[in-house]
Amino acid sequence: MLIDHICIIDDNTNHTKALNLALKSLFITMPAIRGEKQIASFNNPDGVMQWLSVPTFGLAGQDLRPNIIFLDLRFDTVRTSITDGYETIALLRNHQKTRDSFIIACTGDAFTDEAYCASKGFSFFIRKPVTNDKIRSALEIYKNTLDG
Repeated sequence: MLIDHICIIDDNTNHTKALNLALKSLFITMPAIRGEKQIASFNNPDGVMQWLSVPTFGLAGQDLRPNIIFLDLRFDTVRTSITDGYETIALLRNHQKTRDSFIIACTGDAFTDEAYCASKGFSFFIRKPVTNDKIRSALEIYKNTLDG
């Protein structure tokens, strides 16, 4: 399974740090994961939309496209022009760099409906707290989508 770039969009820095550590741990324990495995974290969707608007970036002007995006559904602690994860996914699914990305909805809300998230274009759903097992499940589903 090839993973070059992962993007995390979450206004909770504790969650972002925990997710970064969990991903790096899984990269070590899952030898089937190949690629650069670069992780970019943003505390609001405005930042990621600016990042995506840059024509080329990275080493030697590579056009980097995230394979996987972890997207928080609510942005409670930051002011942003984009209201929530549902609005963000609509923008991401319409952007040429992210329309085919594997986008994972992340929420701590017990009442969020997984089927509703799927209908909005999310590829997978994780209820916080995010654990290694939940991430591993998401990566397995991602791998299955690649295997076709």
